[in-house]
Amino acid sequence: MITQDEELCMMIKGMAYRQPIIDRLDRQTEKGIKKYGHTIDKSGHLKSMEERCEYALEEATDLIVYLEDLRTHTKQIENERDMYLAELLAIRDLLMECLSETAPIEKIKWSKLTLHDLVEIRALAGIITSKYIATQKRLITERIES
Repeated sequence: MITQDEELCMMIKGMAYRQPIIDRLDRQTEKGIKKYGHTIDKSGHLKSMEERCEYALEEATDLIVYLEDLRTHTKQIENERDMYLAELLAIRDLLMECLSETAPIEKIKWSKLTLHDLVEIRALAGIITSKYIATQKRLITERIES
C-alpha cells in the first residue's frame, strides 16, 4: 500500500510543469556560474540587503515587462481566434443554407455542428461541393442535349 507521503511525492513529481522548472533552474545556475564563477549564494557580488532588494526589484520589473508583453500578445491571439471563429460560423451558416429543403435529414444532422467540429464542417463543405459539381454537370448535360 502507498503511504500518504509516497502519494504526495508522486503527485509532486507528476506535475507537468515541474521538470521544465527544474531544467530552467539548472540552466540559469549554469549561466550564473559561467558569468560570475559561482552561484549567487557564494558570489558575494550583492554585498548588502539594499543591493539584494534592488537587484530583486530590477528582476521583478523585467518580469512585469515580459508579462505585459505576453498579455498583449495573448489579447491579439484571442482577437484573431474570435475573428476566425466568427468566419467559421458564417461559413457553417452558408453551408447550411446550401442544403435544400429536399434534404431535411442532412440539414438536421448538420445543423447541430459547433465550431469545434472542424472535421465535420469540412465534410459538409465536401458534400456541398460535390452536390454543386453534380448539379453543374447535370445542367451542362441538359444544355447539350436540348
